Amino acid sequence: MGKDGPISSGALEPYYDKGEDFLGGGGPRGGLEQRPDGKFLPPMNLSCGGELARKVIGEKFGWRVMPDRVANLTVEHRGRPACHYCDECQRGCYTASYFNSPSVTLPAAARTGRFTLVSDAVVSHVLMDREGKARGVHYIERSTRQHREVSAKIVVVCAAALESTRILLNSTSPRFPKGVGNSEGVLGHYLMDHFTVEGAGGFLPSLKSSTREPVGRPCGFLIAKYVNATGKRNEDFLRGYRFDGDGSQEVYSQAFGLAEVGSGWRAKVRDEIPYYFSIEAQGECLPRYENYVTLDPEKKDTWGIPALHINASYGENENNMAKAMRQDLGEILDAMKVEQPQPPREGLSIFGKNIHECGTARMGNDPKTSVVDKFGKLHDAKNVFVADGAVFVTQGCYEPTLTIMALAARTGDYIVEELKRGNL
Repeated sequence: MGKDGPISSGALEPYYDKGEDFLGGGGPRGGLEQRPDGKFLPPMNLSCGGELARKVIGEKFGWRVMPDRVANLTVEHRGRPACHYCDECQRGCYTASYFNSPSVTLPAAARTGRFTLVSDAVVSHVLMDREGKARGVHYIERSTRQHREVSAKIVVVCAAALESTRILLNSTSPRFPKGVGNSEGVLGHYLMDHFTVEGAGGFLPSLKSSTREPVGRPCGFLIAKYVNATGKRNEDFLRGYRFDGDGSQEVYSQAFGLAEVGSGWRAKVRDEIPYYFSIEAQGECLPRYENYVTLDPEKKDTWGIPALHINASYGENENNMAKAMRQDLGEILDAMKVEQPQPPREGLSIFGKNIHECGTARMGNDPKTSVVDKFGKLHDAKNVFVADGAVFVTQGCYEPTLTIMALAARTGDYIVEELKRGNL
């Protein structure tokens, strides 16, 4: 089942504020206990389909339909301009309006004057001394394949959950023959990734139009978790799920799908733009010991580093939750009165598809059941820290990035204070 971590949400709250102020994301303040508000910039607008969903779903189910929170600026913030709605976030953002490391975090680090970036460095393992302390890292230059070492008083592993765990597992020494952080055999276990039930949708005849709707918004709508959160209980599973979706005009799909040509075709493309509504549900994956990663004994990557062998599947709880998701999605489509309805797909998303991997170096007070302490410090080595999703004890049903940032900032503050005290 979902397991409490060693720190409270109150301990993280100031670090959430710090992260939100730094990244500058836009979002609504919903006043919902199950999705706490933060220091957000103004939200983006809902589409016409989102506005209709807000009305229909709110009246039918009593659920709040809100613009999703985004990592895009809706107003100028910290010298970065607002989003210009080009809808190409996946290509990077040359105006730095969309939060990402190359455009925002790394330049901010460089401005401190205390930052050195080593590019094309593929880290293979942490270098450990005989006393069990880290003395640096070993890496391979991506293009030349040369092996190099970097010395360090403190090593912070922050390569995303799976890669951080691979580095730790590969950091073997006489003192840590199974990898540093793995003295109790917990490292690599309790892998989680969100699962989604997708494909639900249909056409909204009331929004068919000859007028083009503004496009380029990088977000749709979100419905926060209500099941097992605010009185709606489902005894078939633990934890819960949320919904996200959007509506959009299907200009190009209609144009390409029409059989005719000429003036009749042009008139239909201009004057009869269909409107499609889509929605999916995303659920929490329980942390299970049976979901784990290990180093493959034979397979290696391009640089000769042992590859990860991943053993992961969704269990009974996730499959029971998916049944409720499909039920809710079907009822939402009925309430929206869509035409040509498409029911949600029967299968769950493939484990790993949502790229929200968490766990595998979980946080805890007991070294026998966890890998790091409440500040992300390895129980095995006092100068090695993990500062990414690997430390998650449980996952929730929302995206993990902001929590990762909050935990990393808290870890950074702890390292500074411990250095001042001479403890590191």
